[in-house]
Amino acid sequence: MAEDKKILDVSDFEEVNISCADCEKQLLQMVKVEKTDTEFEITANCPYCNGSSWANQLKGRYYQNPSDGLGLDDMIEKDGNFVLDMKKIK
Repeated sequence: MAEDKKILDVSDFEEVNISCADCEKQLLQMVKVEKTDTEFEITANCPYCNGSSWANQLKGRYYQNPSDGLGLDDMIEKDGNFVLDMKKIK
């Protein structure tokens, strides 16, 4: 019996770059892979200046990709609001 696999529609793909509101360094890239009714807010804390990004309202299913030289240190979620602590990696 063959398993049904979902085929991603590349027209759903959308990139959102999240940068620090203070020093403007890019912290994270979010890539929408599917349109859904799921809504959430995401903010990233900056390891360069201890600032943070603006709150980003997103809708859909996303994958996250930290910017070069960064990784995810911690993430807190409350009521669909995500706060990501980014860290420098070697």
